Amino acid sequence: MKMSKIVGAALAAALVLACSAALGVWLTRDGLVAQVDRDADAAVADADAVPDNLVRQNQPIYYTIDPPIVVNLHDGGILQIGVSLSTHYASVNEALKNDDPALRSAILLSVSDVDADTAEIDGTKQQLLAGIVKAVNHQIAEDGYKGAVDAAYFTSFVIDADG
Repeated sequence: MKMSKIVGAALAAALVLACSAALGVWLTRDGLVAQVDRDADAAVADADAVPDNLVRQNQPIYYTIDPPIVVNLHDGGILQIGVSLSTHYASVNEALKNDDPALRSAILLSVSDVDADTAEIDGTKQQLLAGIVKAVNHQIAEDGYKGAVDAAYFTSFVIDADG
């Protein structure tokens, strides 16, 4: 009886060892490892095929809306703002250049609802900047461009409350 248990245990150990070896061969030759290697090679090939203007740049790229935007406020005041936009994609910067008139219109619409009295408040300025980013990103997406603007910055901010 003791001998049959030893033989059974030896057979079980040999079976486990054989299955482990077969699994190892499958994983390294035809299975998971080979698939991961093929996927990695494909990703490198895809990255090499991506044009430089679609690759995320380390440093932000700035685009200045020029000339500054002048808008009549709904309370009769006038707001003149200089705006710069930042992105990390050269393709977005090109889209900003190509789509400047539509972007100016989108920005005008996004800032025209402010009152001259509240426009000077820092919180309102932050809301205006967020609205500009949203309006610009919506416009460039609507016009079929890929990517987005990361941030907007005021380079000048002048209010004439008397209009």
